[in-house]
Amino acid sequence: MNKKTILFVSYGGGHIHMVKPVAKYISKFEFFNVLILALPSALPNINSSDFEVITFRDLLEKNELDAIRWGTKIAENHHNTDSKIDLKESIAYLGLSFKDLVDKIGLEKAKRKFKSLKRHAFHQTTIVRRAILIYKPDFIVTTNSPRAESASIEEGILLNIPTLSMSDLFLGMNNYVLKANHLTYLNEYAFKVNMQAGLVNPQKSEIHLVGNPAFDDLLIKNYKKDSLFKSQLSKQLLYKKSILHIHSHSWVDPKNGSTYQSKESLNEELSIIYNSCKANKVNLLIRPHPSENINIFKKFVKNNPGSYLAYKYSLKELLNFAEIIIVRSSTVAIEALYLRKKVIQIDPHLHTDLPITDLNLATGVPLCSKLTKTIFELLENNSSLFFKNIELFLPQEAAAPKVSNIILQNLKI
Repeated sequence: MNKKTILFVSYGGGHIHMVKPVAKYISKFEFFNVLILALPSALPNINSSDFEVITFRDLLEKNELDAIRWGTKIAENHHNTDSKIDLKESIAYLGLSFKDLVDKIGLEKAKRKFKSLKRHAFHQTTIVRRAILIYKPDFIVTTNSPRAESASIEEGILLNIPTLSMSDLFLGMNNYVLKANHLTYLNEYAFKVNMQAGLVNPQKSEIHLVGNPAFDDLLIKNYKKDSLFKSQLSKQLLYKKSILHIHSHSWVDPKNGSTYQSKESLNEELSIIYNSCKANKVNLLIRPHPSENINIFKKFVKNNPGSYLAYKYSLKELLNFAEIIIVRSSTVAIEALYLRKKVIQIDPHLHTDLPITDLNLATGVPLCSKLTKTIFELLENNSSLFFKNIELFLPQEAAAPKVSNIILQNLKI
C-alpha cells in the first residue's frame, strides 16, 4: 500500500496543541506520512524530532528577494523577541504573506490594507498552494484559525483534496465561516452556537461532535512535575496560596467585533486583579499570551511584590498549583476545569465564545472591586456544583482517536 500524506497546518501557540495529539495518533499507522506546516507562533510548542515539520521558510524561494525585504521591514514591528520564535522564520512568514497580498492587489493597495488590518490582511492562498503542490497531501487538517489555515482549506477543496477543521471552543472567529469537508466540535452546544452565528453550513460540511484533542492529556490524572517551577518560582512566593491569571490580549466582542486590549487597559486589569489578590493575601501568577510583549509584564511584577511572571513554566504544573484561575477567553479555562480548578471569568458578557459562566462552569465577575469578594468566597468555599456540571458538559473521552478515525474512514483505510 502506498503511504498517504496527511498535511496538518497550524498557527498559534494554543492551537498547535489540538494538532499534536492527532498527528501523534496518526503517526502510529505505518501507511501514513505525517507532515506539519507550522506557522511562527506554533514553532516553540512543537518538537521537530517527533514530526516532519515545514515552515514558510522552507517555502521561500531564492529569487524572492522582495519577500525577504518586505518581511525584514515588517518584522521590525511584528516580531516578538521574547516569543522564542526564530527571526528568520518571522521574516519568511511575514514576507511571503505580504507577497501573496501584493500579487493579488498590487503593492500600494497591499500597503494600505496591511496598515489597516495588520496580519488580519493575510490570506495566503498562493503560498499554501505552493506547499500543497510540493508535498502532495492526500488529506489536509487545520484548526479553526483564519489566514493560512483557512487558505489551506480553500486550496485543498479547489484541488479536490479532502479537508478537516477542528473547532477549539464554543464560538468561532468573527465572520469566519468554516468550510472544510469535515468539521469537529467540542460538543453539541458548541456546534449549535456556531450554527446560530452563521459560522458553519452543515449542508456543505459533515459535522462530528468529538471533543478537543488539546484536552486529551487532561483526562490522564498523572503529570510530570516541572523542576524549573519548583527550583525557581515556588521558592520566591510571598504567600502560601496563589492565583493564576491567564491573560488575553484580544477577544471577540459580540457588539464591536475583535477587541485588542490597549496598554492602558492592560495595566488597569493587572492592577485590579493584583489588588484583589493582595487584599486576600494570595500570590498573583501572571501568564501572558505567547504573542505579547513581555516587557510590560516585567515592569508590573517588578513594582508589585507578590506578583510573578509565570510564562516560562509548565502550564499544567501552574494549573495544579494555583487555587483559582482567572481568565477572559482562553482554552486554558477548559484545561483548568478538566483539572477541577475553580475558575473566575472576567466580564463574561464580553466573551460569548467561552460561555463558561452561563453554563455554571465558572464564576463570572465584572472587572471591578467585586473581584476581591469573589476571590475570598471561592477560597473559602468548595465548587462541587461546578465540578458536577463539568462531568455533565465536557467530553470525558479522548478526541484524537475520533478525529483520526474520520481521516481513516475518508481515505478508506
